[in-house]
Amino acid sequence: MKNDNIKFIDKLQILIVIILSFAVGICGTSLINFSFESSKNNSIEDVQDTHKLVMYILAASAGKDNFEINKLSSTLRILERQIGKKFKLTDEKGHVLYQKRHNDKSFKKGLIEKVSNDKLVWRIQKDVLGAHEIQVATAISDKDDIFYLESIHPIEKIYQERDEMISRFLIIMFVIVTLGILLARYFSILITNPLTELAKTARAIAKGDFSKRVYIKSDDEIGQLADDFNIMAKRVEENIIKLEREMKKQEEFIASFAHELRTPMTSIIGYADIMRSHSLSNDLRKKALNYIFTEGKRLERLSNKLLDIIVLEKKQIERTECNIYNLLIQICGLLENRMKEFDINIKLNCVEEIWFVEPDLIKTLITNLIDNARKAMPKGGVINIFAQNDSNFYKILIKDNGYGIPKNEISRIKEPFYRVDKARSKASGGAGLGLTICNKIVQLHNGRIHIESENNCGTTIYVYLRKG
Repeated sequence: MKNDNIKFIDKLQILIVIILSFAVGICGTSLINFSFESSKNNSIEDVQDTHKLVMYILAASAGKDNFEINKLSSTLRILERQIGKKFKLTDEKGHVLYQKRHNDKSFKKGLIEKVSNDKLVWRIQKDVLGAHEIQVATAISDKDDIFYLESIHPIEKIYQERDEMISRFLIIMFVIVTLGILLARYFSILITNPLTELAKTARAIAKGDFSKRVYIKSDDEIGQLADDFNIMAKRVEENIIKLEREMKKQEEFIASFAHELRTPMTSIIGYADIMRSHSLSNDLRKKALNYIFTEGKRLERLSNKLLDIIVLEKKQIERTECNIYNLLIQICGLLENRMKEFDINIKLNCVEEIWFVEPDLIKTLITNLIDNARKAMPKGGVINIFAQNDSNFYKILIKDNGYGIPKNEISRIKEPFYRVDKARSKASGGAGLGLTICNKIVQLHNGRIHIESENNCGTTIYVYLRKG
């Protein structure tokens, strides 16, 4: 099947012209036919009236009892001269009693046979030249005989008038159709211009220009389509921008992950090579093994945190009863030795309450937040932990008096591998994944994390876990 290469604007124009031509043709033809039939019916009535009048004149001239053929013939001759019609008078045996020309073939046979008493019959026919005429026949009777009167009435004029009307109508229709073509083209362009604009914009968006928009000001369906198209284009642009950001984040994630792997692997390979290729004293050997062990543990922590992120992406949590006070006491006990090592004091402000959460994830969440606070403060600092039950949320607040976070960095610290102070984080063993894990856990609880911080004034992290 061949492709249809006709443009929509041409289809619309053709359709308008066809409809216009059809409508004008139907209306014109109907009017002409109505006018013609009306004229023809009027002519038939006039012919009948004229024929009846002739009958009355013949009856009056012939007398009451017996018709005299001579008087009838004389009267018909006079009437032919006066009204310009042809008459024929015959008896019931078919003998012609009167006809101006005996060889005149105008009167055709077959009509008088249809005549009955007081019945007038007629038919439309053509003469030898092809002109239209009406032949009328009636019966005239006296006491003894029956006569048949026939007359011929030309009506070619109404057919000529019809033909003239058709000719004029064809000229008028040609003018109307010509104007219709021009107007159809104009309105087709007017209607399809917005669609053309939509198509151009769609092609521009398909080529990558997602900022392209359609500017059509109209209250009709096309205007609504343009508005919907712009809304769609805006959402596509937003999604593309979002995808580009996500791709950029993934690239940064991979680059950071490769970097995080390369540093400890370089150290492990370097010290292992020294031990393999050199004879070392016990002290140097222990030192090299300690570096290998430390960097190996760092790789282990990094892999565990990455695994936690991957698992949390697919995890469906099941909330259970959890005594938040006992959980916080347990966490503080686990971190006690490490906090003493850095001379950091943890202050807990919480009452015994039952929360419906996923206990293991909440334990991971609070442990990571406390550990991040520990890494972001000097020795001798204080970490305050608050937990309270609100009407819609479980709230956890962790406040430290550490180094703080610059305001322009706060929006990015939830990103994987992002660290405010890379040198300090690396020295403390951080990989920049703690807050990413915390954020995933909070999202699984339909909650959010809010961070407030100032340089050298400490940081406060607000965690809101939605109930339910």
